[in-house]
Amino acid sequence: MAEEHLMQIESILQDYAEYNHEKYSSVKEKQENFKAFTEWEFNNIQGELNKLDGQHKFYTTSKNYIYDLLSANPDQSQSMAHLNTCIPDLFTIIKGHSGRSFMEFGAGIGLVCQIVNEQTAKRVTYVDIETPIVQFAKWRFEKYPTPNKPIEMMIISQDDFEFGFREWSMIYTNAVWEHLDPVMQIRYAKKLADALEPNGLLFFIVDLAGETEDMPMHYNVDMNAVFQQFQQNKLTLIFGHPEGAFASVWQKRGEVK
Repeated sequence: MAEEHLMQIESILQDYAEYNHEKYSSVKEKQENFKAFTEWEFNNIQGELNKLDGQHKFYTTSKNYIYDLLSANPDQSQSMAHLNTCIPDLFTIIKGHSGRSFMEFGAGIGLVCQIVNEQTAKRVTYVDIETPIVQFAKWRFEKYPTPNKPIEMMIISQDDFEFGFREWSMIYTNAVWEHLDPVMQIRYAKKLADALEPNGLLFFIVDLAGETEDMPMHYNVDMNAVFQQFQQNKLTLIFGHPEGAFASVWQKRGEVK
């Protein structure tokens, strides 16, 4: 039964074509040329704005940024295979962890949330800022009701946010930090570390290319500074290079409550 459900949600590109009332061939073309579309749109939106304000407006209004995410997540099989090369046996680790909760920070399309909710009985939380992509994620969650608990959606402010006293057993974030300015990179690193339960795991993946001509909305990530922030907040590196691997796994020190 689970395999049948996985097959139903295999093609994310086809889902977006249906959601956006667009021909599949058109979605495919934009997905294959997403850098040209996003570069043009960001430069057009930014205009006279500073980078931070232009970036915020871009992510909260963009009609083309979705194609960047579709390029990385064209279908479920390819996405899972790629992530398992970034962090070997990622989903096996998640399934085998004794913790009862999982949060994806900067969840975008929401595919990882769906996979974890399908394959485990863990409470799953989707976290992101309000963007057009969030609406697509909501649509997919409704189209493919998950067999376990419904996925909780938490919409936060890009400028700042608080999780309060909430903690998660596992936190996963992928290709988010390059979208944060240097101050936010450190601030958010502390917030994620604080939101992790003792013995909990943080899965941290970053695009190290930083700002480029065709991705002007990105920032360079100071991985050493981010890693130092994790270490100062009771996280221990258990996978990845200590001087700034693009993919790493961290464990929270402390006694389980």
